[in-house]
Amino acid sequence: MGNIKDTQGVAYDADCNSGIYNDLKDRGDSADLIWNDPNEMVPTEVDGIVIMAPRRKPILEMVIDKNKITDFDGAIWFEFDQTSAELRECTDSEQASFRVRAEAVTSKSLAAAIGGSNAPNKSPF
Repeated sequence: MGNIKDTQGVAYDADCNSGIYNDLKDRGDSADLIWNDPNEMVPTEVDGIVIMAPRRKPILEMVIDKNKITDFDGAIWFEFDQTSAELRECTDSEQASFRVRAEAVTSKSLAAAIGGSNAPNKSPF
């Protein structure tokens, strides 16, 4: 890793470049890219009343911008359980739904509001 630090060799030589986005980490309670785990119920306050509700967990967006392995580039969404580190690829219909939600989250106006040093970066859940 020391040999490739501050070089562009990785970008040119890599077979695949990808990144992971976690809306729940960046936006906390206002996150749109989440799933509710019915197997893990937690106390939640709604209108002053505490009820048991499924725990909100992150949907991870994997963005692939270079791929020499297949012809795919784009985004794939996964349910992520941070306790077990289990990833489950979302179904085709979920992929379509999260694609629409992600486009809204990453629009220039929302990206400007989310970005910067004021992003909530909540503590671990």
